[in-house]
Amino acid sequence: MENRAPPASSLSPRAGNAGPSRAKPWHRRSYEEQAAETDRLKSDVDLFAVAELLDFEPTGEAGKMTHAGLGETIAIGPNKTTGHWCWTNNHGAAGTAIELIRRVDDCDFGTAIKKLRRLAVQIESAGGGRVKPEKIATDEGEAFWRDECWQTSFNAFLNVTRGLAAGTTTAPRFEGMWRADERKNAVFPYFELVRGDCLDIVGVERRNRAPVNGAQSFRSYSAGGSPGIWTSRIDVGADQALFVTESPIDAMSIYQLLPSSRQRASFMSIRAGVSDEAVRAFIRISHPSARVVAACDRDEVGEQYNAQIVRCAAAEARGCRIYSPPNGAKDWNEALIKLGA
Repeated sequence: MENRAPPASSLSPRAGNAGPSRAKPWHRRSYEEQAAETDRLKSDVDLFAVAELLDFEPTGEAGKMTHAGLGETIAIGPNKTTGHWCWTNNHGAAGTAIELIRRVDDCDFGTAIKKLRRLAVQIESAGGGRVKPEKIATDEGEAFWRDECWQTSFNAFLNVTRGLAAGTTTAPRFEGMWRADERKNAVFPYFELVRGDCLDIVGVERRNRAPVNGAQSFRSYSAGGSPGIWTSRIDVGADQALFVTESPIDAMSIYQLLPSSRQRASFMSIRAGVSDEAVRAFIRISHPSARVVAACDRDEVGEQYNAQIVRCAAAEARGCRIYSPPNGAKDWNEALIKLGA
């Protein structure tokens, strides 16, 4: 699926558990156990049967059901990349069975999981429903971004844990360049540039607070994804600087810390393994006179990234400077939190 470059103007548990003990409560399970159950529920439980139990009725058109109370029609089908049953509606929303339950019942994620478990048992006792989608071996990122993420104006991880203001995360500069999934992860698409100004998603990164007893925040890149580049929206005609960081969160932190960057700077973030040619390609689509600013972390890895950015800028005959986080902070988000900006 092609994405146009930013405009110039602008889960039922398996039976047979060993032993007589009861399953651990959801909140005491490891993140891996929770994720595995969630994945099974999204793929094993027939979404048509779930929708029917949620008072959707067939429209007579293949794959479509309607809900009189909600006044909307959904189209249901398998996502063969993720192996999940997915839906979209006539208002632009999309998701899996979990998000459909949340939409109909206006409930949180945990409540939806519990209800889906009950519905799974009910569907199984009635014959099991349709055969689950067959998953094919390919990059999951683009399909996950398209079918299981949506735009939102608030994300607890970004707006609370990471200290980003609502005015930052909802700024036109970052519009459409991050979404949320049903686990309230912040999701960022990474791209490669193809055929001039077209972007292809090559992977997505999910970020959230640390799991229970975890020392580091949750960070995951889509299975099968290749190294890519995240970008903000670009104003080719007006931008005077291009900040290159190690993460979209650092880019948003710079935007918030430096008011002068908000109207005249664009941002991009690179990942380990991204090629010089990919970096140079993104530099080329910025304004020809825009100065490149290498703004990676204050550590050995950050120095290596900065050296790559400087090298690529020189190859494109662009001016470049290194801009380290202030006040001894390791990265720009840490600087933001320290300064309380």
